[in-house]
Amino acid sequence: MTENNHKRKRPNELVEQNSCPEKLLELLKLDPNVELSKLEITKLLIAYMRQNNLLNGVMITPNNELRQALMMDNIQQLSIFDLQKYLNQLFASKETKI
Repeated sequence: MTENNHKRKRPNELVEQNSCPEKLLELLKLDPNVELSKLEITKLLIAYMRQNNLLNGVMITPNNELRQALMMDNIQQLSIFDLQKYLNQLFASKETKI
């Protein structure tokens, strides 16, 4: 099969560049015009959590700033694997406002 026969795949939603929600930009101290993928945002969030001692193994104990940025309720602790759930909700709510 030649390269011309391959269908072009749409970029994976984790690596597709997006404009970031304002609260996330404020939390991560990023330029308001920056576009990042969800993967890049996840990496920055993990760095933020490590820097602020919110990460213990795979468990996250969110501070108020992180709760507000990710629109979490009064969650005391969550798994790092649940982080994408909140990011997906955040980007979904941003897309519906457009």
